[in-house]
Amino acid sequence: MLQDAGTPLKLVDEVTSLGVMLTLVGAGYGIGFAIASQVQTLQRPDISIRPLTGTPPMLSTYLLRRRGEPSEPMKRFLARVKDEAKPVDDEPVR
Repeated sequence: MLQDAGTPLKLVDEVTSLGVMLTLVGAGYGIGFAIASQVQTLQRPDISIRPLTGTPPMLSTYLLRRRGEPSEPMKRFLARVKDEAKPVDDEPVR
């Protein structure tokens, strides 16, 4: 996203928690990115929070389950997920 801005990106630090990022951003050490669910309840007068415009990036989601033969409810769930993931006729395949 920022690579097309024409200015080289200088990554100085990475954080492992939202709290640390908010502290650094609030202190003026840079910018941060967060998902909507993280910022919905934030009320920080020292930080300006704005949504990004454009097409949202694709989010990869994984299903984690126990190894072995799935139970009947799990089989039904997997079948429904596969069915829901099929593209609609007028929808482009990704």
